[in-house]
Amino acid sequence: MQPFIKISGLVFMDKLKYPELIIPQYKTSFLAGASGSGKSTLFKLINATLSPSSGTIEYNGTDTATMDTIGLRRELLLASQDAYLFEGTIKQNFEMYYAFRDNLCITEAGMRKYLYLCCVDFALDTPCKNLSGGEKQRVFM
Repeated sequence: MQPFIKISGLVFMDKLKYPELIIPQYKTSFLAGASGSGKSTLFKLINATLSPSSGTIEYNGTDTATMDTIGLRRELLLASQDAYLFEGTIKQNFEMYYAFRDNLCITEAGMRKYLYLCCVDFALDTPCKNLSGGEKQRVFM
């Protein structure tokens, strides 16, 4: 039986280098890695939302680079993990969250405590647009 997905020599933006990977058909597969390690990018590469710098991705034995991307995306649907944060910094997101709820905003020390507990111990002036998908999810929590 041919693999459902086969990845060989895959590189994205000359920064992310993925190992050889085979995802079998009709099997449950898990992808694990640290926040910001490129898991979501890999899925976007697989369904041709992003294009690799080099390497190949085969879907049912066909190189995805040779396929109609719209047709491919109809078969390989991505469920978004995006957490919707407001524009601006992490601190501004806390402030806007509490403002929309008509509540008094917590202190900066309280904000830092929550960030630490959610493993996103970033400075409060960090722009949210610079966070990975997983980091945005944890700030959103």
